[in-house]
Amino acid sequence: LPTVAQVQLKGLNCLTLESGKMYLRVDTSIECSTTGAYPRLLAITLPLFVLYQSIPVVWYAALHNQRKKLNPPMGDAHRAYERRANDRSIAYLGFLFEDYRCKMFYYEVIDIYRRIFLLGVLPFIPSRVVRAGIGCMVNIIFTVLFRELLPYYAVESNTLALAAQYQVLMTFLGSYVILSTELPYDGKYLGVGLILVNVFLLPLVTYLG
Repeated sequence: LPTVAQVQLKGLNCLTLESGKMYLRVDTSIECSTTGAYPRLLAITLPLFVLYQSIPVVWYAALHNQRKKLNPPMGDAHRAYERRANDRSIAYLGFLFEDYRCKMFYYEVIDIYRRIFLLGVLPFIPSRVVRAGIGCMVNIIFTVLFRELLPYYAVESNTLALAAQYQVLMTFLGSYVILSTELPYDGKYLGVGLILVNVFLLPLVTYLG
């Protein structure tokens, strides 16, 4: 779904020329105006976008409907997880919850919308600096949220996913530093720093647990 959102919204993204006119990035023969082909393109694409991106809401409703089976009321988290894993009546929803702790059975829906925003919505912001800044703030929020919830059942999955969250955050921070005219930086040192962060972050997070 995040990839579908990226493709759908990419087809609506416009490019502003020095003349002030805006044209579709993927087809510069189409002018982004209130007349011509662009309004018809919006009329077709936006309903499809809303339809596709409402699928996670349907998934959440299905999960919520089975919440007692997905999060069995048991004091032992391991026994609850095993009981859920062996319940064939909810196997059809397994692709959404099977990797998560019982209490976090809904987290896949949250993560899908995070990716939809970063891949599909964020590129629509015209200012690259603002885009990078908003990307930083969104990633800070989700990194803190993930670190507090640790939604996966397997410790290794939480470690790997947390390292990936930090990598995305540091990449956005590096982009913001590069694009901002207010923050002086040395390109060589910044590049080396980002490479080192991406190389050593996973072992560091693994060591810290």
